[in-house]
Amino acid sequence: MKIINLPELIDSNTKWAARNQEYYLDTYLLNSERVHELAKHALTLRSQLLEANARINTLVDALKELQSTNKENA
Repeated sequence: MKIINLPELIDSNTKWAARNQEYYLDTYLLNSERVHELAKHALTLRSQLLEANARINTLVDALKELQSTNKENA
């Protein structure tokens, strides 16, 4: 039967837990940074999409006005 050295086992588990906690904290912080960057990118894309939509609406209005003018002139 193997004799377990309890203080050594506790020390080993404490070190393992500290490394594990550090790894998960680093991973969490890295993921948080990635999420922040993705959110900034999403906001930029949303802004660009709204600008493009406004330009499309302007073109649609101009085409409608042109069609109306063409009908009047026909």
